[in-house]
Amino acid sequence: MDKEWTGPWTIRQAAARLGVSEKTIRRYINTGKLEARQEDGQHGRQWVVTALPEQPDITEHTELSTKLFADILREKDNRIEELNQQLGAYKLRVGQLENEVKLLEAPKGGQRPWWRIWGRG
Repeated sequence: MDKEWTGPWTIRQAAARLGVSEKTIRRYINTGKLEARQEDGQHGRQWVVTALPEQPDITEHTELSTKLFADILREKDNRIEELNQQLGAYKLRVGQLENEVKLLEAPKGGQRPWWRIWGRG
């Protein structure tokens, strides 16, 4: 960590100052990338960051985000492929059922439709 500003800052203030999420600040505290301590606050004990780097080391965070994004995309692509296969099977089944309905609706050779047996025709 290069030149540092001295604080303390709340997690929200530190996140805003570094341009990252509050969850990332908590992660940095847990891994020791940021110095922090717990203090009594208005709503109980809270973490405060005691020192912030001038430039945050976001390369690791960016690489992790890129890997996670790529994994998510790959997973979604696989799911889309599965759904496309299911859709193709369903379309085929619908076509078969439509043909069966047409066969059932078509009058048989020389026979009158069933509803005409009571009337003229």
